[in-house]
Amino acid sequence: MRAPDCSSCRSRYAAGRSAARFCSATYTGTIRTACPSSAITLSKDADLLVHDSQHTAAELPRLGFLGHSAVEYAVALAQRANARQLALFHHDPWRTDAEIDDLVAQHAAAPVRVFAARDGMVVDLP
Repeated sequence: MRAPDCSSCRSRYAAGRSAARFCSATYTGTIRTACPSSAITLSKDADLLVHDSQHTAAELPRLGFLGHSAVEYAVALAQRANARQLALFHHDPWRTDAEIDDLVAQHAAAPVRVFAARDGMVVDLP
């Protein structure tokens, strides 16, 4: 399945023959903290939310003009939308694998499973 650009938050996509819900959100950097209702609606009860996570909240004041999202925003959206899993993608190219692992570890206690997407990763959906 081709991953759609859902930055407009208008549609919900089903993957293959399953009833699993999949959503991809990219370039949502203009949204700083609050989760707009359109993003929550799009992501509602998603089995997998794949979200841009190039920055951290602390980096947004300096880098927000680039249009990318913060990890913290992606986690908050996943929680508000009751998503089951959150795959963080579009990592900062200057961030090391260890730093990405640390960002994921910071959200280990979140009620949604948070993990870093990587090239070639396969995620099973119900």
